[in-house]
Amino acid sequence: MSCSPAIKPNSPISAAAMDPPSTNRVDSAVNAAAVDLPSILAQPSAWTYRGEGNANLVVATTMEADTDVAAMDPFLKRLGTHHVILRVAKSAHAAAADAPQAHSALDMATFITHVVNPLFPPAHLPALIPVCLPPTFLTELRDHIDATGARPAKRANHAHIDPSQPIALLSPDYARLGDHTLCIEIKPKWLFVKDSTECARPNSPPRTPSPVHTPSPVRTSSPSAGSQACRFCMHQLLKAAKDPHYAPSQLCPLDFLDEATVPDAVRALLATPHNNLRVWVDGVPVSVTAPEWSSVAVDTLCDMSNGTTDARSALTTLLTSVLLELVPVLRTLGDHQQALDQFDPVHVHAEYLALAAQSVDPPRISLDEWRHVIARYLARRAAVEAGTSPPAVDRFQLLAEYVLSMTLKDCSMLITVSKGDELPEGEACKRLPGGEGLVYRAVLLDLDPKALAKVPQWFELDGEIRAHFANGAAAGADFAGVKL
Repeated sequence: MSCSPAIKPNSPISAAAMDPPSTNRVDSAVNAAAVDLPSILAQPSAWTYRGEGNANLVVATTMEADTDVAAMDPFLKRLGTHHVILRVAKSAHAAAADAPQAHSALDMATFITHVVNPLFPPAHLPALIPVCLPPTFLTELRDHIDATGARPAKRANHAHIDPSQPIALLSPDYARLGDHTLCIEIKPKWLFVKDSTECARPNSPPRTPSPVHTPSPVRTSSPSAGSQACRFCMHQLLKAAKDPHYAPSQLCPLDFLDEATVPDAVRALLATPHNNLRVWVDGVPVSVTAPEWSSVAVDTLCDMSNGTTDARSALTTLLTSVLLELVPVLRTLGDHQQALDQFDPVHVHAEYLALAAQSVDPPRISLDEWRHVIARYLARRAAVEAGTSPPAVDRFQLLAEYVLSMTLKDCSMLITVSKGDELPEGEACKRLPGGEGLVYRAVLLDLDPKALAKVPQWFELDGEIRAHFANGAAAGADFAGVKL
């Protein structure tokens, strides 16, 4: 089966492939760059359940370690691994109207290629290949996955794989690196404080706040957003106020940005993981609330502990070593988050209401518009760096940049660690300094574009978070030993 003419191997998705005659040319080219699923992966029984969100379900498969990847389909050769995953669409009623399911798999790949990729080093970006799947394959895959009972009940009772959605995304399984892999997923969250360079860290053990990177030169003044705490820390306080059983995360995301405070970030993640830390061992999820999980994580890389018998200490040392190597890319992530979020939330909300009033339908951003947005953003940053006057930011550009900032604030970083001598040829990774032969890879994921229609929801939540913190600070509240 073939959906349409495929793009050439090792070439980006071309504009011509995405732009047939249409009033909305880019978004109309649903199948223009999709290829057939390679025959080696075409058996539904070869796939196992990995996870799912509101809009998509992810299945994984592992070919034999001695599979000659280079001799396979050229698109699999581009992935460079025998560990791959498939992201398939779920039935439409499972997602809210403003959920990312509104974006097709091809749109998702195009968004990352043309909007996200220019912002980060290639080594930290996912490889995505749109593939065309026959309805019979999707039906059999749905029945196979449902029959295993691996899906959480709250998901399985709500929606299933949708056979009418023929385009899926094939990518490397970033939870695997070699045959014995420890995988850590972190959520970096908001990596800046508006109009400030430090956070009081109200949920952390008392200590002197550490400075973070200099605010972006494209930021404008925002008088109403001057609180001395980062958004994540403030949100934790609100959650604790609403739920007396909730223990706030001790993590301050700004600790990821300074080599001196990375150990504090690791200790906080391990002490209060919440949904900011997830772990897989050889592709199998491990509960971070289980008492023995540190030992399970260490056992897969038994030579990483350098002789220590303390699994938690070994894990802390390993994570600290990896995150120290990742400070530059996390600083880049925080810099873009901040540069794209340069206006006061009240102003952003007002501009959204003005735009929404122009149409009966909720406003949205097409792929064509996204490409113009990122080009103008990069041009503005280049002008600032060159010392020339940056171009003005109009209403649509302001709102689109804010949406992109919110997308980056909710992304994940998947870090995989393995033994270097076990890797198949072609695996892309870096050697961990002092890591006893260990190698690692770090990839940014969960980069689906957020919906512009969520601006009012974000505005309401942001106002609630900041008001709660301001009221507590004004009353002299003592947040976890930090007097504000």
